[in-house]
Amino acid sequence: MVHPILATFTPIAPLCFGNEAPSLPTSSLEGITGTWSPATISNTASANYIFTPNSGQCATATAEISVVVHPILATFTPIAPLCFGNEAPSLPTSSLEGITGTWSPATISNTASANYIFTPNSGQCATTTAEISVVVNSDIKKTTEYVKCNNDIDLKINLSSLLPAETPTGGTWSEIVIPGDIGGLKDDIFFPFGIKTGDHLIKYIVPVGNCFKTVEITINVDNDCVVEAACNFFIHNAFSPNNDGLNEFFEIENINRTDCFPTNNVEIYNRWGVLVFEVDQYDNNTRVFKGNSEGRSTVDKSVELPSGTYFYIIQYTSSDGILNKKDGYLYLTR
Repeated sequence: MVHPILATFTPIAPLCFGNEAPSLPTSSLEGITGTWSPATISNTASANYIFTPNSGQCATATAEISVVVHPILATFTPIAPLCFGNEAPSLPTSSLEGITGTWSPATISNTASANYIFTPNSGQCATTTAEISVVVNSDIKKTTEYVKCNNDIDLKINLSSLLPAETPTGGTWSEIVIPGDIGGLKDDIFFPFGIKTGDHLIKYIVPVGNCFKTVEITINVDNDCVVEAACNFFIHNAFSPNNDGLNEFFEIENINRTDCFPTNNVEIYNRWGVLVFEVDQYDNNTRVFKGNSEGRSTVDKSVELPSGTYFYIIQYTSSDGILNKKDGYLYLTR
C-alpha cells in the first residue's frame, strides 16, 4: 500500500462575525491525524490554520485551511463636507467589507446637512443598519431693511453697511428683480426711487475657501411718502393790526419750523433806528410782533406804534447749523 504524503480537508464555509465556530477536524480526508495551529477557529477574524501531521505517518508536509469571518457591521469611507449648492457625490453601493444594501434617503442633499441610513440586503452576515453623516456648509445670512418712500430721488441705501461685520469684501451683488420692475441695484447702492413697492431681494456672494458665503438682504419698499415744505420762510412785509381779523401781525411764514430753523431772533426798528421789538424764537403765535412797542425805553413798552415804515433784521440758524441773516422793510398800517 502506498500512503499519501499530503493531507487534505473539506473547506470550512465563511462565518458570520460572532457566530459559533466549528471545530477543526482531528484527521484529514485521507485519515491523517495531526495538530492545528491555532488550535481553534476564531469567530471574530479571518485566519489561516496550519495542520501538522503526527509522526509515524507517511504525510510529512503541513496543510492549511483558510477560514473567512464576515463582519456584521458595514463601514464606509467618510464623505467630506459639501459646499451649499455644489454637486453632491453618490452614496456607495456597497460597504468597505463588500456588504450591499440600500440607503434612506437614497441621494445626498446639497442644501442641508443630513444623516443617511444604510440597510444591508438579506442573505448577508450584516444585519444591523449603518449611518453616514454628510455636512453641508450652508453659510447664508439674512437681513431686512425698510424704505418708507419710493418717490425720493435723492434716497439711496448703502448695502455694504448692512452686511454682517465679519463678511469678507470682494464679493458680487445681484438683485432678484420683481417682474415688470426696473430694479434699484447699482454696484453696492440701492436706489428705491421709481421702483415697485414690495420686497426686493438683494444677494451678496463672496468666496470663502472652497465654498461661498451668501448674504440675502430683503428691502421692503413702501410708498408712504409725505411731501414736506421746503426749508424756506416767506416774509409778509405788510400788516394792519386793526382788530378786523385780517393781517393782524407781522407774519414770517415757516419761521416756526424748528426742523429747518432751530433758532431765530427778530428785531424791529423804526425809521430813526430805534429798536421797538425784539424776541428769540419768533413763532407767529405767542412770540409775535403785533405793532406794539416792546423795545427800548425811548419808546413806551406795549404802546401801539404808529403807521409807517419799519426795518426788520432776522437772524436764524439753518438745519446744518449755519447762522444766516435777512433784513428788509416792513409796512405797518392802522
